[in-house]
Amino acid sequence: MKMKTRISKVYEAYTALSDNRVEKINDSLYLVASSDRTKKYTIKREEDLFSSNDNATRWQHYAGYPILAVRMYENRISYSNDILPLRKNICWKKENTKFKNDYDKAIGDVLASYSEEDKEKIPESNRGNLRRHRIKGILSQRKSSKTDYQEIRSISIYQF
Repeated sequence: MKMKTRISKVYEAYTALSDNRVEKINDSLYLVASSDRTKKYTIKREEDLFSSNDNATRWQHYAGYPILAVRMYENRISYSNDILPLRKNICWKKENTKFKNDYDKAIGDVLASYSEEDKEKIPESNRGNLRRHRIKGILSQRKSSKTDYQEIRSISIYQF
């Protein structure tokens, strides 16, 4: 991959998991439905190499949310299960279009829509993290004979 994965793609991957849009066909093939469910992306895995036909991966040269969602599904990326309910049923396509693909504004709009009741769903042990945007990750460049890619090992997101 030529670029680092955008933070917005992590939010989209969480939503794909929350909505059960990751479908395992076999050990090396997955389908991930888009947030508006009009498309299905094909993710292929060969050992630690992943490929996908989503636009971010194919044209922008960074791992798109379908790859992240599959890696999370396979537990190759650690993530916080406790925030999955807050990421459910978000149509990122609609949000991104509304803000002309300004992903930070789209994320801000979604997070601003959470009620205090929604925020209470987060376990108390994590509530101290809710006031700031925190993404923990170890990105390491790996090279193969065919491609360069970013490996994301650990991600947790809390922002309110």
